[in-house]
Amino acid sequence: MNRKHLAIAATLTLSMASGALFATRAHAQIDFVRQSYGVYERGELVGEIFREDRDPTHYTEHWILYPAYVNPNAENELTLTIRPSGREYENLGDFFRRVPWERGSRHVESICDDGTSLPLRR
Repeated sequence: MNRKHLAIAATLTLSMASGALFATRAHAQIDFVRQSYGVYERGELVGEIFREDRDPTHYTEHWILYPAYVNPNAENELTLTIRPSGREYENLGDFFRRVPWERGSRHVESICDDGTSLPLRR
């Protein structure tokens, strides 16, 4: 590799390293947006998640798990994927009014405290 290529490689490496150093840390599992997140197993939508509030360190996620949802474990080797569902809701009330709900569905409320230390090590 000649000097020009070495200089380009060094510049790119330094740029990537400094970008990683100053990148913002993602605080929440699920970002606060009007769009819900889909829960997928084997490519099938088996639930939706909606985050209730904007506080980056303390918030509530509401998970609606449809009857087809199966808890992933070592035996069934299912992989759970979370990605935007494409559905939008005005607020939590709108989510509860319009999210699909059929016999066998479940609601899981997850209260999240996002921090940078473990509770017993503070």
